[in-house]
Amino acid sequence: MITFYCQNVWNYSPSQYRNKLIRSLISDFDADVCMFQEFGPDTICSGELPLPSLMENVYEKVCKETVKRNFTPVYYKRDKFNLIDSGYFLYDGFNDADSKSVTWAVMEERSSLSKFAVISTHFWWMFSSEKDNEQRLRNVDELYEICNKIKEKHDVPIIVVGDLNNGKNA
Repeated sequence: MITFYCQNVWNYSPSQYRNKLIRSLISDFDADVCMFQEFGPDTICSGELPLPSLMENVYEKVCKETVKRNFTPVYYKRDKFNLIDSGYFLYDGFNDADSKSVTWAVMEERSSLSKFAVISTHFWWMFSSEKDNEQRLRNVDELYEICNKIKEKHDVPIIVVGDLNNGKNA
């Protein structure tokens, strides 16, 4: 069995208590793969105890070059999986804080040699005009294209998680 953890961790400012709580939830759940949205360099990745440093003993991060962005990281247990392929894609169009993106990874579980792909994504969030809905539909099209490319290249099951922003704001 493989366990997954997914959370949008957006927040205005760093909170060491919040970072420790998230890490505790991941540990208690014994998550094998963790996927986040709005993983910002000035919030969840900053302060005295940034979340990445609380995870580094157990997890490996996919697409390490995205560390300075507000993005959608994937982390996996380094002792349980081999990383086969990975990528990062920034959605076109509306994209405040560059947080509307896709991070994907194709992995192999070492014990079973089972292969699968995971995708962490974050769609456009506003609901003030038809253009906002059109943007989310563009996000869907771009995500679908990424899924097709992964499927064509690796022919593995794909698990997609994230903040799809598919309902009206209250």
